[in-house]
Amino acid sequence: MILVSAERERIRCPIRFEPGVLGRAGLLLRAAGAPRDVLVVTDRTVLRLHGARFLAGLRRAGLRPRVTALPPGERWKSLATVRALCERWAGWRVDRSQTVLALGGGVVSDVAGFAAAAYARGLDWYAFPTTVLAQADASIGGKVGVNLLRSGDAPHALAARGSIGAGRGRQGGRHPAPGDPRGIASTRAR
Repeated sequence: MILVSAERERIRCPIRFEPGVLGRAGLLLRAAGAPRDVLVVTDRTVLRLHGARFLAGLRRAGLRPRVTALPPGERWKSLATVRALCERWAGWRVDRSQTVLALGGGVVSDVAGFAAAAYARGLDWYAFPTTVLAQADASIGGKVGVNLLRSGDAPHALAARGSIGAGRGRQGGRHPAPGDPRGIASTRAR
């Protein structure tokens, strides 16, 4: 196991790297003081690859997850996706006593973290990144955000342009996750 503490501005952000983190996520969350009711945000691909192990670990620790699986891809990193997620949470009568868990890559971490920041003036959230980019982006320090489309843009056109000037990552903020557990789940050691 490797434990790292990253500090930026007044944010202290413990990070955990170790094999098996996803299967032990529930125990780690309970040790960190997370509530029993958790909101899991992932994408369909990550859910298929890691969902059973992750959700089983949460349930073994007595957590009650509610899952939202987004379609995969950059085109879903949008205000419309954040709005749909917040509307779902409102329909579930989510309040500030519940915690968001982001399980996935950069899109999932950005969307889940931004929605957590916006909903009910801020829900706690934890990131379980499954890619190196997600581990180094939203998961550390809480830089979260979505793409801002220009009038008439199709969501896929923004990803193709790929520049910040085109609106990529232009709507966001900092909403740091409160602490432990994090780990890269699907990246193989090289």
